[in-house]
Amino acid sequence: MWQKIKAIRRDYINDILFYVLLFFGLFDAARNYTPLPEWIGYSKDIAIFLLYVLNRKKIRFLPQKMIVIQCVFWFLWGFAGIFYSGGYSPVKIVIGIIKYLELFMLITIFHNWDSLFCLSIGRALNLYLYGSMVIFVVNIIGYYIPNPICYVGLSNGNVTAGFYGGRLSVGQPPIVVLPMLFSCVYLLLCRSGSVFKVLYLITGIVLSTTNTGIVALAACFIVYGIYFLISKKRIPGKNLIAVLIVVGLLVVFHRQLMLIFDDQIEMYRRKIFSILQGGKDASMESRKANWMFALNTLQTNAQWLFGRGMYGFCIGGEYHYIENTYVSMLCTYGLLGLGMFLVYLANLLIQYIRAFFDNHNEIYVFGICLVLIYLLHMYTLDTLIIYTMSFAFSFFYTIISRGVMQDGNEEQKTVCNFGEDRS
Repeated sequence: MWQKIKAIRRDYINDILFYVLLFFGLFDAARNYTPLPEWIGYSKDIAIFLLYVLNRKKIRFLPQKMIVIQCVFWFLWGFAGIFYSGGYSPVKIVIGIIKYLELFMLITIFHNWDSLFCLSIGRALNLYLYGSMVIFVVNIIGYYIPNPICYVGLSNGNVTAGFYGGRLSVGQPPIVVLPMLFSCVYLLLCRSGSVFKVLYLITGIVLSTTNTGIVALAACFIVYGIYFLISKKRIPGKNLIAVLIVVGLLVVFHRQLMLIFDDQIEMYRRKIFSILQGGKDASMESRKANWMFALNTLQTNAQWLFGRGMYGFCIGGEYHYIENTYVSMLCTYGLLGLGMFLVYLANLLIQYIRAFFDNHNEIYVFGICLVLIYLLHMYTLDTLIIYTMSFAFSFFYTIISRGVMQDGNEEQKTVCNFGEDRS
């Protein structure tokens, strides 16, 4: 009896730890614009650690050999950065290694959902979807209304908490909109009656003026169109009516909306004008300078093959923020590490495509979009250190493999064992 009570208590503790992971999976970027101290961000890492410690007998690791090999290589070779960087903080190098491993750590936790949590995964999905819609409200309040809770004028001391003027985003736009982007595409493909929610989330993404997020959203709409062509389905009439209603409201209230969102409209004008004039994006040019700095540290064939370890490009302890996973992975783990990770993503994409052609199920179309979103953001973000990305990818990876569909319930017939190696 006492053992059963202890087991129940542990499951509820696990649920609380999941809520911590979920909160930061949604609002990690906004956290830097609150009075909360910077170290509070380590709560999510502590929650992951406790989930592994408290459930060490329950957790079953994914059977994919590729993941095991990658994790071992990333962990061991990451420490080479201590020697190559020539003075960069060993503590930060260890933290960087852990952040890189977080993606697969989260995938493993969610893979063991039934044995760890009392909360149903369908309920968890609904919480994520509703939370992503709250982000838009947080962005509006945090951008326009000075307040002591969450405002763009506040900072908790994190050096990345810059002010992104003209962009409706409490935090770096491509990171802030990630939950909205994933939720928008999921609702579009897997919940046909959520057209107003989809339009609402699209509005939040567009007003953030994030280039990568908008390109990723456009790519997903192309996949959506191809899906309808292949499956020969028709777009529901109520969806078209909803779009017409929204367009009508935009026409009627366009002047008021232009006044409210003048900063965002001006931002798009500057971007379009710069493109038409053959100009270059200033933010991308500064990023490219950091990419070249990091790549220039690869001086031998061995370094190109294996990399220089975590932050090994920080020569003399000088840190450069490499907002590109391809470059960061290449400098950290070389062609070997980057190649293994891309093979893993490509294999996942191929399995989703095969699963879709087997039964034309929307959940696998979403899986294709999931991988595309990740690959596109790898160009402008170091995705493996972005917790909101790691959480969303691992969570929706589990959603797809379990076939959680329209009403948040599991459709066992749609389950494909993506965690297993195929012979």
